[in-house]
Amino acid sequence: MAASSINKKDHWSSEAYSSAAGFVPKLTTTVVSYLDPQANDTILDIGCGDGELTAQIAKSAGRVLGVDASKSFISSAKEKHGALSNCSFILNDSTQLQSCPEALTGKWDKAFSNAAMHWILREPSTRAAFFENVHKALKPGGKFVFEMGGKGNVAEIHTAATAALLHAGVPLERAREASPWFFPSTTWMSAALEAAGFEVEKCETEYRPSLLTAEKKDGSGGITGWARLMCAQFLEAAPEEKQEQVLKEICDVIETVITREEDGSRYLGYVRLRAVAKKS
Repeated sequence: MAASSINKKDHWSSEAYSSAAGFVPKLTTTVVSYLDPQANDTILDIGCGDGELTAQIAKSAGRVLGVDASKSFISSAKEKHGALSNCSFILNDSTQLQSCPEALTGKWDKAFSNAAMHWILREPSTRAAFFENVHKALKPGGKFVFEMGGKGNVAEIHTAATAALLHAGVPLERAREASPWFFPSTTWMSAALEAAGFEVEKCETEYRPSLLTAEKKDGSGGITGWARLMCAQFLEAAPEEKQEQVLKEICDVIETVITREEDGSRYLGYVRLRAVAKKS
């Protein structure tokens, strides 16, 4: 585990993620079809989370290794999927793949990532090294296939969270810095991949409104559960006594924006960026 990971707060909970965003690993038909796992493939899953999708991929692949910085996620992944003989999991910060010798073998057929890189790429200083490390992990001709949030992803949440912090007395620049995400354009992504030595075969975005889970009495589902988990860094930027106020404002402000009048269902404006890049 990288030293930088030890000092990072683990905001993740496998149970909370399943309640608030369990739809994420299920909406992966397109990116998994791009990955096209084959019986002899060795696949590195970067930012594997609780391992649900990793385990599904392992059913069609030769060997899969999942890497994630969250102790909660990796513990859950090992507990649920540890019996799979061709699937294993390692706790390691994906921004520090150089500290994971199991990943940087230069022998992986494919590297994969789903719904993780907008967190991994948050810090500008680590972006170039991340792509370079993925390139090093692959064998010549190996492919990097991923999906992440693209430019404009959950813009309604991003805007509401920033405004709620302002109303709580947090300065604008601090409110902006509180965002835990980086949602790039296809132009930015293509250039970053090429700079690391990849040949970009595909880079696209799709607007995909995503149905939220149902609200639960304990507050773990619906928009409240989603915002409490995904916007944790926004909430922590506010004084402790105002954090629940910030959460409530985020949810109240976007309620009519995300609710469909015909049936009351709630959809967040997900924008997905997908890419396929080859190591020459």
